[in-house]
Amino acid sequence: MRHTPSLKSRAAALAALVLTTCATSFAQSPRELFGEWGRQRVTNMDPALVRHADLGKYLSELRARGVPVTEVGRSLAGRGIYQMEFGRGPLKVFMWSQMHGDEPTATSALVDLFAYLRRNRGLPWVKSVEEKITLRAVPMLNPDGAELYQRRNLQAVDINRDARALVTPEGRLLKKLRDEWRPDVGFNLHNQNPRTAVGDTGKQATISLLAVVSDATGA
Repeated sequence: MRHTPSLKSRAAALAALVLTTCATSFAQSPRELFGEWGRQRVTNMDPALVRHADLGKYLSELRARGVPVTEVGRSLAGRGIYQMEFGRGPLKVFMWSQMHGDEPTATSALVDLFAYLRRNRGLPWVKSVEEKITLRAVPMLNPDGAELYQRRNLQAVDINRDARALVTPEGRLLKKLRDEWRPDVGFNLHNQNPRTAVGDTGKQATISLLAVVSDATGA
């Protein structure tokens, strides 16, 4: 990420932008969005069963709907790694999923998110997002691990611990994408342990968002 005044100010600016976009553009309620997901989703499998070939089918459907999808690299076993994009705004947001091959929920979520945004560009709040944010996402950063439903890649390396050594092709690719695009904010998408609940609701947490520090000082 490029050097910014502070992580706190950047996070606050992003949160303010998202809240302002939703509040001023009549964003749909969670219940309404859930209903639309059921009607408009691309994914049709349990996320835990999705393998690289299945992702390829999803991405072909996204391309058919007009979502820009490009192959940006290859895994150790030669499986394609892809990037999707939406929006043209000045705030650059970068997301990636399934860095751990056995944490699949965010991959399917990203596919359906991009399908929804593309199809509903006429909605005021989606139009506002498109104008204010450029969103890029890499679904299934670790396709070899996903194929075996294991945390690590084929080198038995946890890619989430490879930011410095960069011994994995997947880790090097992630750094390359970040360095070339220089996003303002990055989100590393994970699953939670099945026993992890959302607050005191008793409902299982399905996605964990790790906001990557964009300030070298960590202030």
